[in-house]
Amino acid sequence: MISDIINEETNRLSITILVKPNSTKNELNLSNNELILKVKAVRQKGKANKEIIKFMAKIMGISSSNIEIIQGNLSTTKTVAIYNTDIKTVSDRLSLHLDLS
Repeated sequence: MISDIINEETNRLSITILVKPNSTKNELNLSNNELILKVKAVRQKGKANKEIIKFMAKIMGISSSNIEIIQGNLSTTKTVAIYNTDIKTVSDRLSLHLDLS
C-alpha cells in the first residue's frame, strides 16, 4: 500500500525514494514497496536533484518550495520532505501517477 512508504513527521511528510537519473523519461514506479523515481536529468551539478523537486511538486500539485531533499543529496537513495499537505493527498497523488506497467 502506498501510504506505507509515507512517513508522518512534525510539520511534514517524508518519503524515501530510489532515483535513477539519465532515464529516457520522468516516471514513478513502485517495486517491492520501494518508490523508484526515474528522471531524465543527469547526475551532475545538482541537475537531477532539481528535476526530482520539480517532478515531485508537479505530481503533488504544489509549489516546488514545498518539496525538499532532506537526505541523500549526493546519493541515489534520497529522503524527500513534503510540506503543507496531508498523507491522504500525497498517497492519492502518488497512486495516480504510478506507472504500473
